Amino acid sequence: MSNMKKYISFIAGIILPVLAAVSCSNEEKGAGDITIGFAKDSYRIKEGAGLTKIQIEVSGEAESYPVTFDIQAKVTSDETLQVNDIIHFTQSEDFRIAGKDLAPVYVEFTVKDDDIIADSRFIELSIVNVKGASVATSTATLEIRDNDNNPYDKLMGDWTAHAKDHTGAAQTFSVNISGGFNDSDIANNEGRVLVCWGFGPYQRESSRAPEKQPVWYMDYDEDNRLLKVQNNVLMANMFQFSDLDFECIIRCCGVEPSGDGLAINMLTPLEGTWSSDFNTITFQQGGYGLTAAIFTLDGVYTENVWMIYTDIVLTRNK
Repeated sequence: MSNMKKYISFIAGIILPVLAAVSCSNEEKGAGDITIGFAKDSYRIKEGAGLTKIQIEVSGEAESYPVTFDIQAKVTSDETLQVNDIIHFTQSEDFRIAGKDLAPVYVEFTVKDDDIIADSRFIELSIVNVKGASVATSTATLEIRDNDNNPYDKLMGDWTAHAKDHTGAAQTFSVNISGGFNDSDIANNEGRVLVCWGFGPYQRESSRAPEKQPVWYMDYDEDNRLLKVQNNVLMANMFQFSDLDFECIIRCCGVEPSGDGLAINMLTPLEGTWSSDFNTITFQQGGYGLTAAIFTLDGVYTENVWMIYTDIVLTRNK
């Protein structure tokens, strides 16, 4: 295999509108200080991420338009692989920056997902063949992380919870498991905490506004194949319930068998484990579970709960 086969080159950029009354050839010359470059020098992307965009930062004004450049991609971690084995670029060729009102410019590609257990794979992107601009950060490394050998990643997705309510009746509800709701949360939770949104009948179609929906957290312990639901932790803030005439704070707390009923447990976390195929998460059975406990805005427990679910088992949606 020749080294040339590991390279893919294409034009990256965006065509910007120019008023019909003004042609590029008749525009006044700009300052000529336009600079392009990657926003960061490295990116971590999970295999199977789907459509992904890497922004090219553009600043200043070109002396003349169009400004063009190519993106070159090279696999640096495995000489037996080609770029197309890992990612697939979706942009057309011959894109260019053609006006003064600069808009975001992206390198766009899809990340392929396979069932092969492998180490992270690395691709180096380079800005080359630049015409009409100077370059700031000219190279960036893509780390494509495998999602087949990491239980933390494989536990993410959409699930259905099967449980019993406080009467013992069978119930189901939707749960989404992720690493967090924004880049900062995802980075801080990596390998340590999994975020669940949805409890009972409440789960929004989008995870962009979790503060008004039930959210609960699981501490992740790969070595012991164990999940522990964080106890006495904020689940929803000032959620308005139909049967309450005051604003409140909802905290996720555990419940456990007590005599002929159940008792709230704010100390010991509910534990669970996942199956070998990552399609089932089973929490402690026999009356152990979770509740949404109601607190005042001052943090005082009202001795009331919103919902109780015990004998919880999550099954992955397929």
